[in-house]
Amino acid sequence: MNSVTEKKQGRRTAQEAEQTKKAILKIAAQLFCRFGYKKVSLRQISEQANVSHSLLRYHFGSKEKIWQHISDHIYQYFQEYFQYIIDSLPQNLPANVQLYMLMNRVLACSLHDSRAITFLADAVRQEKSMVNYFLEPNRKNNQLIDGLIQKFKQDHPDSPLTSRTLRWQASMYSHTASTLEPLMLHAFESDNRQSALFAHWQQFNRLLASQLYISNEYIESPSCLDEIIVPPPKESNG
Repeated sequence: MNSVTEKKQGRRTAQEAEQTKKAILKIAAQLFCRFGYKKVSLRQISEQANVSHSLLRYHFGSKEKIWQHISDHIYQYFQEYFQYIIDSLPQNLPANVQLYMLMNRVLACSLHDSRAITFLADAVRQEKSMVNYFLEPNRKNNQLIDGLIQKFKQDHPDSPLTSRTLRWQASMYSHTASTLEPLMLHAFESDNRQSALFAHWQQFNRLLASQLYISNEYIESPSCLDEIIVPPPKESNG
């Protein structure tokens, strides 16, 4: 076998290993969201991913390491998604309007696909070390949101809103919709989930507009949730 063939085979092997790891993480994330971290075993992940138990341990070592990889991916994904939404908005908007439109779209996406908030909610029920691991990135500067908040505070220094409380509100609205659906349907007097989700989003929209002092020209009034969702960017690595 010549060196060129060996290099090609090496690249193929590395690519196959990476694809296997991605498949394992995807299956594990689905299982964690469906059953919760404690009820999912490594053997269950290996069986669902159609890989051997030994290969699973070779790539990740433990169930907690798999969980950490997924947590890292979720955090990185949302950082990129925040920037992607901001880049999709009209240019030269005031900071408060950018925040308003950003968080409206983040919530809309989360209501449409609740896997990330389900994963986070399950983490809160686990060991303290896992919660701290998930929250650690949020202790670092979130440059995009923090920067917009700082600009907003220059015009409204008395506002109690912070980047943490803003993210908390979005998380709260996202989580309650996924875990308290029967109460949501009751609250909005609806037997249609999509209609109730949209009413839920509209409530957040009104709250956010008030907190960020959004003028009438920028108030958003879509006719349904789909109109406000910015499709997430396709992952470059898969």
